[in-house]
Amino acid sequence: MTASPMGPPAPPPPAIAPKRRNQVMAAIGGLVDEGRAEWNHTATGEIELRLLSGEVFVLSEMSVTRVA
Repeated sequence: MTASPMGPPAPPPPAIAPKRRNQVMAAIGGLVDEGRAEWNHTATGEIELRLLSGEVFVLSEMSVTRVA
């Protein structure tokens, strides 16, 4: 990713984004498999991720947002 002088980094090129998304989902799946997190689908089709340490995240198609 290339940093922009006026804001957040620019998104990766479209060809790279699916690969990175798959890597992130595999890492999160590992946390779930290890019992360190739980995930569920929301009514809006997003994924809610709850870490055992208390943090809660919402995973959408192209972003991860911490909500608690």
